[in-house]
Formats: sequence, C-alpha cells, structure tokens
Amino acid sequence: MTFLDNTSNENIRKAIEIIKKFFGSGHVDMEKILSIYNDSGSYLIPLHELLRSVIFSDNIHFSPTNTEIINVFDVRHYNSNEHFILLLLIALLDDYSKNNRNSGFVSIPEIYSYLQGLSFTPSQIDSVLNYAYAKKMFEISQKGDKLDTEIHELQIRATNLSIYHLHYLTHSFTYIDAIIVDTPILNSSFRSNISNTMNISCRIDRALIFKEYLDSVHPRI
Repeated sequence: MTFLDNTSNENIRKAIEIIKKFFGSGHVDMEKILSIYNDSGSYLIPLHELLRSVIFSDNIHFSPTNTEIINVFDVRHYNSNEHFILLLLIALLDDYSKNNRNSGFVSIPEIYSYLQGLSFTPSQIDSVLNYAYAKKMFEISQKGDKLDTEIHELQIRATNLSIYHLHYLTHSFTYIDAIIVDTPILNSSFRSNISNTMNISCRIDRALIFKEYLDSVHPRI
C-alpha cells in the first residue's frame, strides 16, 4: 500500500493502472504464483515483484518514458556531479516538508542559491527543475501546467513520489539493478566493468561497481 500510495501520488486511477501492469507484466512469474496459491490457498506478493513490473512494464530493460519510476541518477549535462542534483533538490524539499517549514514550500531563489552553493550551474538547475516537474516530482504554488523559473514568487513542494525515491527506491537493489543500464557512466574504467547481464551474481557485482562509481564522483558537501 505504501508503494502504491507513493508511486501514484495518491491518485487512485494511477494506482489501479499500476496494479493492472503487474497482472500483465512479462516480468511476473504467474505460473509460480498460481502454483503456490493452489498449494497453500494464498500468495503474498513481495514488493520487489510489484516493483519490477512497474519499473520494466513491457520492456526487457528500464525505459524512462514507459514507467512511473524515475532514474534519479540520470544526467542532462556531461558532468558527473549531476548524478546527484535531483536527489539534492528532493532532499531540500523533503527537509522543508518534514519540519513543516512554510508548509513544505521552497522558493525558486532559495533553490538556486542552495544548488549554486554546491557548485551546480544555473543551466543545470534549470534543467533539473523542468525535468523533475515534468516527472511530477514536485508541485508548484501557482496554477498552470508549465514551470516558469523566472517568477521569483513561485514556490515548489515535494510530492510523495519524489520522497519515496529518496528514502526507499535508492536503497533498493531491484531499483538500482534496473536503472544502471539507463545511467550514463562518465568514467571509462567503471563503464567497462558494467555489463549487460541477466545472471543474478553478476548483477549484484554490477550494482556494487555502480555504487563505487557514484561514491567516486559524489560532490563533497
């Protein structure tokens, strides 16, 4: 329920769509589920099975255009520090929400000041704000379906979807295993060691290499 609540941003129609994806997904072993159900009379769906069906949908690999799940480590500029700009943005919004500061809303100038203080450029900040808004990672204080960062009075607040990515998905092997193939690895030595594989042992090793890569490029705050 927590997963459905957060990935649907509490939209019941979206939650139903997510459940429908599970039942139609090629990443779900229905034969196994029915066998266990027939033997025991029940089957408790593990979260990782539901997560895989939502992440991959009908694709073999993660496709960012076909899922409610966002690759938070993706970059929009060829700069390794950008792997973290979206998470830092969400963390700032989350801090305001948790501490009930300004009802969770953060002004656009505050966001630019915070991220520029971490060595991100205005163009990087522009890009991540527009990307995150398009992906429903935050809501805005004014009506409209477009984000205008030139409006200094504009304020933004994290959605459940973004906070769930920050606190749960980034700690999940199922998530990391999926988004590795969609994340640009901007270091050739690490990139050469991250392979496309279906073997579970190799995928675990690949996830550990990916973690080492992120540790190596993490901006010092």
